[in-house]
Amino acid sequence: MARQYDRVLGELYKTLVGLAHRLGWGGSILLGVSVTAAATVLGFAAIVYLPANHFMPAAAPLPARHPVARIAIKVLRNVLGYTLILFGMVMMLPLVPGPGLVFVLFGLSLIDFPGKRALQMRLLHRPAVRKFITSLRARYGRPPFIVE
Repeated sequence: MARQYDRVLGELYKTLVGLAHRLGWGGSILLGVSVTAAATVLGFAAIVYLPANHFMPAAAPLPARHPVARIAIKVLRNVLGYTLILFGMVMMLPLVPGPGLVFVLFGLSLIDFPGKRALQMRLLHRPAVRKFITSLRARYGRPPFIVE
């Protein structure tokens, strides 16, 4: 299994390096800058448009959904999250343009795993992170996140 994974990653890496050579320096730089800008805008939009109480425990349970719909949404979110993590890891390889870390963080925010809330709280309680997020939300007229 590990050898097959290594072979697939090796082929993907060769394909991406070939694409970078075909694009040339200018095309690779333009692609990297474009993807970085798009990911940054999406990240900022997510921070700005989340409700202020997003990180508070739910006071009331969410309305009951059909069990099949609830499971389907959960599976789709996790598949999208793991896909973004894999895509970000590929983008972190040398000679591959793009903000790999941003995609990994987006992916982590979508998937469900034990300790996710604790990790989010640790990040939100860091003064530099809190200051940046609060100033970004204030710039667009949004209240700061309410954190327990």
